[in-house]
Amino acid sequence: ADSTDVLAVIEGVLDAEEDAIATYRELVDAADEADDPVTEDLAVTLLSDEEAHRTEFRGFQKGYQRD
Repeated sequence: ADSTDVLAVIEGVLDAEEDAIATYRELVDAADEADDPVTEDLAVTLLSDEEAHRTEFRGFQKGYQRD
């Protein structure tokens, strides 16, 4: 709600990353079940990117943690 609240923004990004990660995990599973290796490979790549973003923003979160 407050775009100047850095920690709230980081937490919002982390929530979005968690949603994206869950979606890509579901896509990996669906592509595997459908025997679609091209889509599965793309989903794995995107999943990896989202997990890296989550790790990066968790680091930011620790830096801005409220006392």
